[in-house]
Amino acid sequence: MKILIIASFLLITSLSFGQSDSAKISSFELGMRCKKFTGFYWENGISGEFKFNELGLNKLSFGFNVVSSKFGSAITGNEIPTLAIEGSIIKYFRDSKKLKPLLRVNVGYAYASFGSDDIFGKISNSSTLLSLESGISYTLTNSLRLTATGGYNFINGNGTKGLGTVYPFFGQFSLFYILK
Repeated sequence: MKILIIASFLLITSLSFGQSDSAKISSFELGMRCKKFTGFYWENGISGEFKFNELGLNKLSFGFNVVSSKFGSAITGNEIPTLAIEGSIIKYFRDSKKLKPLLRVNVGYAYASFGSDDIFGKISNSSTLLSLESGISYTLTNSLRLTATGGYNFINGNGTKGLGTVYPFFGQFSLFYILK
């Protein structure tokens, strides 16, 4: 998992510093994300978004999310520790306004640490992720932005097949600090 986080960071920095001026990232935002599956755990972590100047990509934003129940529900309880890493493509509507509707497609990987308990022996502890979400984004100040979204995981589990910690419906909010 640490390798995926490091690889994501290296990808973002190489995209921002290794390109010509016309292809450089025009905006970069980093923040915290709080995610809640309907009827299940809170997962909290980091989220980032960036947008390119040109290459026909200036109407789309790209993002990444790293969330874990270790920073949410499992911080004080005995809940199953989970980790999810996602990459995203985001389309904002009404781009010049403070309040913007958005549509987001996420792909990624989720992992749950069941420990050595034999009760979980035959249950999958990892899964790919594919989700669609929609919601709103509101620019609070020149350096802060808040998003609230709801979504659906197309790949989910029920405890007997698939990763049982990935439920179909979720809601989340993110608070971003606008770096560039």
